[in-house]
Amino acid sequence: MARKKSDTTVHMRMDMPISNRKDILATTIDVIALIQRYHKIQEIREQKEKELANFRTALRSLNRLSRLVRLKEMPLQMEEVKKVKSIKGKRVFAPVVRKPKKVVKKNLTEAEGLDEQLDLLRRKLESL
Repeated sequence: MARKKSDTTVHMRMDMPISNRKDILATTIDVIALIQRYHKIQEIREQKEKELANFRTALRSLNRLSRLVRLKEMPLQMEEVKKVKSIKGKRVFAPVVRKPKKVVKKNLTEAEGLDEQLDLLRRKLESL
């Protein structure tokens, strides 16, 4: 048997409802600020990974160059080093070019949405 839902409403008495609303809004603002800080930290981590990958690529290139150049050849200028060719006529010191990994960019709608929600909550808090 299905029970019938009653259409009666339940009312509850709260002491100092405006104070409670202010506390809830203030807590919500703090939570949104924490979420924004989290997003900024994530962006910084992504930038760090990109820079670390660039650094590793440059380091690999430097290690390769240092292995190819002997100590007796060190006085060469960079322009002379770039002109060095192998027996087959190919350049030995060709710049290492790697294709960057495809980075999926998130739309900033989530961050923008958080900003709008934060502004709205601040306005509500000020109006109370």
